[in-house]
Amino acid sequence: MMMVLILGTTNEGCFTQRIRKYIAKGKTDHVHFYKEKEFRSKIEKAGFIIKDIYREVFYPDFDRLYYRLTSTDLGFKILELLTILFPSQCSDYYFECKIKNREYK
Repeated sequence: MMMVLILGTTNEGCFTQRIRKYIAKGKTDHVHFYKEKEFRSKIEKAGFIIKDIYREVFYPDFDRLYYRLTSTDLGFKILELLTILFPSQCSDYYFECKIKNREYK
């Protein structure tokens, strides 16, 4: 049996989120703000190996535009393409992890 840990976090390090935080003067419902590199480091320090990373689609930081684009196949494809071009601007990260130096059968 293989054991896998899936972790997800909002990408608070993307440019649009940092601008939003600045404008809102730090008022948010999030406790910690992580960029991908920082979150990866925490996962690895906790004794896990990151097997894969899934980046949710590009987030333009305009909810109406985001929901309109994600409601159509073409709009979703556009956001996926933007995520490939600008991976640091994805809305969320999901990390597939396994415990370091441990085999499961």
